[in-house]
Amino acid sequence: MLTEVVQVKQFNDYGFECWGLFAKEDLPKGTLVWYAEGHDVLETFTKAEILAHPEQETLITYSYMRGDDKFCSTLNPSSDPSWYFNHSCMPTCWYEGDERITTCRDVKKGEQLAYDYSCTETESSMHYGLRCLCGTAACRGVLTFSEWRSRAYVRKNKGHLNDYVWEKHAENSWYDSRTEVRAKGGDSRGLFARIQKDAVIKAGEIVVVFSGKIVHRNEVSEPGAISKRDLEMSLQVAPDLWQIPSWKESGEKYDTSDFINHSCDPSCGMWDSVTVVAIRDIHPGDEITIDYAMVNDGSINTMTTGDSDAFECQCHSANCRGNVTPSDWKLPEVQARIGQYFAPFVKDLVRRRAHVSP
Repeated sequence: MLTEVVQVKQFNDYGFECWGLFAKEDLPKGTLVWYAEGHDVLETFTKAEILAHPEQETLITYSYMRGDDKFCSTLNPSSDPSWYFNHSCMPTCWYEGDERITTCRDVKKGEQLAYDYSCTETESSMHYGLRCLCGTAACRGVLTFSEWRSRAYVRKNKGHLNDYVWEKHAENSWYDSRTEVRAKGGDSRGLFARIQKDAVIKAGEIVVVFSGKIVHRNEVSEPGAISKRDLEMSLQVAPDLWQIPSWKESGEKYDTSDFINHSCDPSCGMWDSVTVVAIRDIHPGDEITIDYAMVNDGSINTMTTGDSDAFECQCHSANCRGNVTPSDWKLPEVQARIGQYFAPFVKDLVRRRAHVSP
């Protein structure tokens, strides 16, 4: 809800009529201009839902990000004038968590109240590629929303990013800006090349670099040391070592890299134990996948109850194995087709199994 110090009005500074928010009076730094009411229920959409909507232009115009593939928007902005916050690369306002917007400097009466959209957006934004019209000395020209990756930007705006952007910056893994997490149906999500013309990823390019906490077999198998979910979501990096993104220990958060799914006909492979590269050109909308045989030697079964990494594959590719197990690296047809993209420790196992010197 806007506070009483905010005036809503139309203006023409951008060369066309639009709505904006302005200071009714001189406002000192730290003045509250908007806050979330406890009963507010914001409507959210996936990117696919917005793009398929008959009024997609309105939904795009008023959208902002609250999570991966989670966009708040409205079809009736006049019902809540706070939707009229505009962007500026030299803003007069900023976020205080997710619940408040305050002035970030002293603001004169009549000045526009605007915040930097990079405080809520990543490259997955519906506003990606928008031409900025703020006209300030700091104007970035075209908005790509890569600022969340900049340590300098985040340090400057610490405490003034929404929770989603802050959590993205706090991730340990790296992923290419041309990719994004998207819903796949139901509760399933995956990592995809963004549906934008500049999002083609060429064969050989690095797509993801995993990072996180390394745990030894002894730590993994110690009772109560790690949850079954954490182990199942981990990445094996050596015969006795597993990497667990640090968010995992909270049991709630995910790294973007967690959403790389399996395919028996993968678009990516392992360059080393933690680096994922494209093994063919990946076009907008294609899913980023690896074959889990590339990073699993089967020893996980000795530390868990049951075949925790075995599952029925749903990739539906021509090469689909139907049932995927942690020992699939042993299959000659898998080795022949994608063996060059196995993680180094799996390649070593293949060589030793074949009695061939490295």
